[in-house]
Amino acid sequence: MSCGKAKYLVVLLHGAGSSADEIIDLSLDWAPTLNKAEFLAPELPWPGRDMEAGLVDGLWRYLEAALAAKRLKHAQLAVVGFAEAAGLALALGLSQAEPLGAVVAVGRGAKPRPESIGAARHPAPLLLVSGHIGPAAPGTDWRETAKDLQKAGIAAEYLEAPGDYFGLDDQGLARIADYLRAHIAPSHPA
Repeated sequence: MSCGKAKYLVVLLHGAGSSADEIIDLSLDWAPTLNKAEFLAPELPWPGRDMEAGLVDGLWRYLEAALAAKRLKHAQLAVVGFAEAAGLALALGLSQAEPLGAVVAVGRGAKPRPESIGAARHPAPLLLVSGHIGPAAPGTDWRETAKDLQKAGIAAEYLEAPGDYFGLDDQGLARIADYLRAHIAPSHPA
């Protein structure tokens, strides 16, 4: 979908009970806004709730390989996580030595691990989106998470966009696409 060589990479992370095949459909909504993006949706193993630490390491190796294969930099990478994967996306955005282009976390909220906040040297631009994903989503509100991040000196934007498509309405999907374009596209024009 990148219409030639990809200028940036957008990785979509599904929550438990969902799949990569389901979540990759978002690329159809976002491709017109992010027309030089390559979209990836890895299949994540979700056997238990305490898998985040292992998933962060494994997923980061996967992302590094994808960036190297495309000859892209960290700033050309956006990660979007839904439901349980919202916390995973947040952990990725806080834990890298070089900032990612953007991180979007969609769900009912997740508490970042204290070690992630403490180790954040160059956090990615963060968008925390409150969507109504369902009972399996973490119960923390993103506003609490944003306050925790602000206390640590980390800025995060907040968007409330309830709806029925992965917890988003059309306007919420469009605002996320605009956020991604604003953070990963300007420094890497087509």
